[in-house]
Amino acid sequence: MAHLTKDKGDLAVAKAIAHLLEHGIHVCLPLSEHLPFDLIAVMPDMVTLKRVQVKYRTLENGFVPFSFRSNYYNSKRIYTVKVDLSQLDAYATFCPETDTVYYLRVDEIPTDAVALRMRVTPPKNGQKKGIWLAQNYLDPYRIANSAYKIECSPRSLTEPIQLAIAHVEIDLLQQGWYTCSPQRWAAPFDLIAVSADMQRLLRVRVGFRQANATTFTDVYALYQPDDHSVRYLSAEHVPTADQYVGGEAHPAMSPLLEVALAG
Repeated sequence: MAHLTKDKGDLAVAKAIAHLLEHGIHVCLPLSEHLPFDLIAVMPDMVTLKRVQVKYRTLENGFVPFSFRSNYYNSKRIYTVKVDLSQLDAYATFCPETDTVYYLRVDEIPTDAVALRMRVTPPKNGQKKGIWLAQNYLDPYRIANSAYKIECSPRSLTEPIQLAIAHVEIDLLQQGWYTCSPQRWAAPFDLIAVSADMQRLLRVRVGFRQANATTFTDVYALYQPDDHSVRYLSAEHVPTADQYVGGEAHPAMSPLLEVALAG
């Protein structure tokens, strides 16, 4: 039996992805369903990464409602708590009546707000103060300004690389990191690693024994098929002249991501 709430949420995410792609903004989707955001928006500079929560909201008396509370429940009761906005950068809200996605940054939300409403049609009296006009929140670049666009050569994901990515995801999860994967685009990195507190987003380039060096990464993760291990190296420790990253050229790799980042 279909789950209506989930179906609406999935539709909203699909609408948001399509709208972002139409504007040259790519997305990465989390492996876990329990993160506070639904996707990571990758701006055209391939550097700026933003955590986006997607919502499906129907019109209420000409307004698109936003709520900053979430519900969870156990066997006894339902609990309502305020959303931890420090774990998000923006909302993307799809309204079926207008067939439109509206973008609201977290830094625009009043500190004490638990909800707000965007008005679809301007007031007849011309009032602007205290009015959230939906027409002002249509541009997906409201998520983050991107000063330039990077053209990246598509990367061929061979079977060994795909196997390596799967093992790196397992290893990151076991270390307490979450992962997000590129959705419908050939990214210059293979994963985004998300820290447990949701505050750090790292672009990860995965290699099978070794990886080509690239400027579009924060961390290299090399899978070693002989013992099924993964080794990490911060991109900061790779000289710009190096064409590849591997154990022979970079012996200081660590099996722990946090250690690799610390150097």
